[in-house]
Amino acid sequence: MDNTKRVNMVLDYIEQQLCHELDEEAVSRIACCSFQQFLRVFSYIAGISLQEYIRRRRLTVAAMELRQNRENI
Repeated sequence: MDNTKRVNMVLDYIEQQLCHELDEEAVSRIACCSFQQFLRVFSYIAGISLQEYIRRRRLTVAAMELRQNRENI
């Protein structure tokens, strides 16, 4: 399995766990490498760090929820 497929599998896991703490062991199992190695591969492929990707995804989800609910903050 190539690195791109592994990254995509981890991204699927992250999307499912977006509102929860990231389990580094689960990421390592899915990616078939150490967490540190996966971080390097992800940054190389995506052009941003994994932490930044997760932060942006969480902000996007929060913005979508705010738009749908139309409630005051």
